[in-house]
Amino acid sequence: MPGFLTLEDDGFFVMSAWFIGVSHPPGYPLHTLFTHFATLFPVGSIPSRVHFVSAVFGALSCVVLGKIVYRLLHSRWLAVFAAVVLGTSSVFWSQAIIAEVYTLNVFLFLLLVYISLIFFQLGRNINGKKRTLLLFAFVYGLSIANHWPLIVLGSIFFLVLFFFEWRLVFKQLPQLLLAFS
Repeated sequence: MPGFLTLEDDGFFVMSAWFIGVSHPPGYPLHTLFTHFATLFPVGSIPSRVHFVSAVFGALSCVVLGKIVYRLLHSRWLAVFAAVVLGTSSVFWSQAIIAEVYTLNVFLFLLLVYISLIFFQLGRNINGKKRTLLLFAFVYGLSIANHWPLIVLGSIFFLVLFFFEWRLVFKQLPQLLLAFS
């Protein structure tokens, strides 16, 4: 990770982290909050601290992808392979070493996919499904607070996924809206 400002939106995000400001629309408040806390640690330069947050969420994204693959295919080798391929892909790597919102966005999206898998693997366990839906709504709300345009685009996937569970979702709607907000 560079210990100095780089190209793209790096300067915007480092400055908004330091001053708890708005880098540019849509503002990325969750990213700003995480990166601001990182600026408070007295190790390295301010840009390197903010870059570190992207690297952490990049690594967490790889872990969650590995867990998704393992849950679907029950193969540790394929799970590790998927995580390594994501982590070493040039585009993902380039965004994980600078101040950018995309690694946090990927982490939250993959976390939503993982929670969805848990939801559907619970079978007829209604109480477990209700708790999982609340967790899903909470993480979805967090992801809206990071990069809402990308999450809204990905929401079609979740609408299709939960279509056949509409009764349970509708019954839980007040709690889901509360968890979302």
